[in-house]
Amino acid sequence: MNEIFFRVDERLVHGQILFKWLEHASCSKLYIIDDQVATDPILQGVLTMTVPESVEVFFYSADEGAEAVMIADANVLVLLRTLDTLWRIYEKGTEIKTVNICRLPFAPGKKKLYENIYVSGHEEEIIKSLTEDGTVLYIQMVPDNEAVYIRDLI
Repeated sequence: MNEIFFRVDERLVHGQILFKWLEHASCSKLYIIDDQVATDPILQGVLTMTVPESVEVFFYSADEGAEAVMIADANVLVLLRTLDTLWRIYEKGTEIKTVNICRLPFAPGKKKLYENIYVSGHEEEIIKSLTEDGTVLYIQMVPDNEAVYIRDLI
């Protein structure tokens, strides 16, 4: 059975993804679900160049990404920049069992949930709704770190 690993990180592709998570999750495919990136071929090219050749990279809008995840035929690491995008694919019927939240930057009106994790009231509602529906959300920067479960923080 194929596994889908969801990670919310505003940086998308970076060293932790390339050297830790892809290997840890045994993923042969990387889905980047982000409306902006899905329409920017230059950014797609830059991101693709950073990923190992052994990993196929796909770029999707939230709507396209929801469909792609539902028919995934391999272990996939799904990267999303925001909780809003996660919520949009969830509302389309995508089954989301667990979500690794890594980095959501500070902005006015956001409160600190954990180190490098700041959420607005709207984002906190998304977290609560997903948690109530059975999705496990956790913070874990790299696989070597212990996971911190968000249900214990809210």
